[in-house]
Amino acid sequence: MPPFREGPLAPENLTHIAPQMRLATTVDQNGARPLTPEEFAGYFLGPGPAGLPPLVEAFLLRARECMAYGAYHYPLVTIGLGQLGLTAEAALRAHADTCGVPTRTPKGHARNMATLIKDLHDAGHLTGHQAHYWQQVAKLRNYLFHPDECPVLPLGGILPHLTLLTEALLELFPEAHFQDLPGGT
Repeated sequence: MPPFREGPLAPENLTHIAPQMRLATTVDQNGARPLTPEEFAGYFLGPGPAGLPPLVEAFLLRARECMAYGAYHYPLVTIGLGQLGLTAEAALRAHADTCGVPTRTPKGHARNMATLIKDLHDAGHLTGHQAHYWQQVAKLRNYLFHPDECPVLPLGGILPHLTLLTEALLELFPEAHFQDLPGGT
């Protein structure tokens, strides 16, 4: 296993493990130990949904790949979570398109995510529970992209979000199915 990085990220320690990874542990026959970078990446690069609209699949793959590299530069995990916000917006736009709900204003401007969620709900294409979930995703996306916030979130808060978003995507696009990611495990 590579050493843990000491000091700031630099060319000579690029493949050293991020110091935050000391807290990411697993238990095996020898007791508790830090996760290897490969084990960490396995949380994100396992089977994923396929058959989603192309832009949604592209953002989801980008998010998962960013998160997988978090073992080397931990902020990439949160950057990947921000990419899930783009995944969500692309998914809602694609869903609205298939449902005949306008994604643009009469003047041709893109409707914001909150308006899309409301319009989809009002038209009966999202349940109240789904609309509430997507509103929370929009709030998290806005929080992550706000320059006054820019948090680096703990892993325990990110993995459940990835799982919940994947489940929500499969609800929006029931024709999608799970498959291994390109080059995934």
